[in-house]
Amino acid sequence: MRKAYKHKLQNQSNTIRLGNMIDDMWDIHVHVLLLARRYYRMFGKNLSANRINKHITKLKKRTKPHWADLPSQVIQDVVLRYGKSRDAFFDNIKARKAGETTRKVGFPKIKPRQKYNSMTFTQAGYTLEDNRIKINCIDTWFSFHKHREINGVIKTITIKRDRCGDYWICFSCENVNDSEPKAKTGKSAGFDYGNKTFLTSDEGTKIESPQFFKQSLKTLRSLNKALSRKVKGSNNWYRTYRALARHHRKVARQREDWQWKRADELCTAFLAA
Repeated sequence: MRKAYKHKLQNQSNTIRLGNMIDDMWDIHVHVLLLARRYYRMFGKNLSANRINKHITKLKKRTKPHWADLPSQVIQDVVLRYGKSRDAFFDNIKARKAGETTRKVGFPKIKPRQKYNSMTFTQAGYTLEDNRIKINCIDTWFSFHKHREINGVIKTITIKRDRCGDYWICFSCENVNDSEPKAKTGKSAGFDYGNKTFLTSDEGTKIESPQFFKQSLKTLRSLNKALSRKVKGSNNWYRTYRALARHHRKVARQREDWQWKRADELCTAFLAA
């Protein structure tokens, strides 16, 4: 079984270095996509991941010496992401021609810098000690809020940056031993989902939608108006932008917390739903 653990990195003066690394990964992402497109237009063939990695190794010695300081496996993950999205595009073309699906998948596009917000370490490039992680290429330790133990074998570590400017560390683990499931009551129930009422049981019991967005609408409108009055790109604009992002994150967390609590209640009360 595979499971992910997400922890928040503590706000430190050196976390900006993680942001710089993610921006460097975005540069590589752009270079890989432009190179692959140009090669396909010229020769009608796709570049393999091995050839792209060899090309990047040459660039480290010539025009991109600062890439040499980045972990090689993190760079390989950027190439792997492109390969997966490219393969999904061509597989979708074959499936649509065979009539197996009507869903359309587009060719990989270049992500804007502000939307490229993560980098993944596989088996090397970091050192982990309790609630601290060291990124070897920059020889810097970062602390995170370890709110629960990490079980299983760590396969990948992903560092993410959200719209609020906060950084998160995600551990993807295999061979996780979960605790025993809760005892079931043996009862079963049927539920209907609706727009006005979230769930209605076969006994007539209703679970109303919490309407968190509606409750926060006044604050969101105020922040959106304040953002529109600022000069885009200025310090005041970024300050208001992050305040707006934090409020949207709060609404998303309220929804997530509410739905998991309702799911836990139903799973505890009924054997099947």
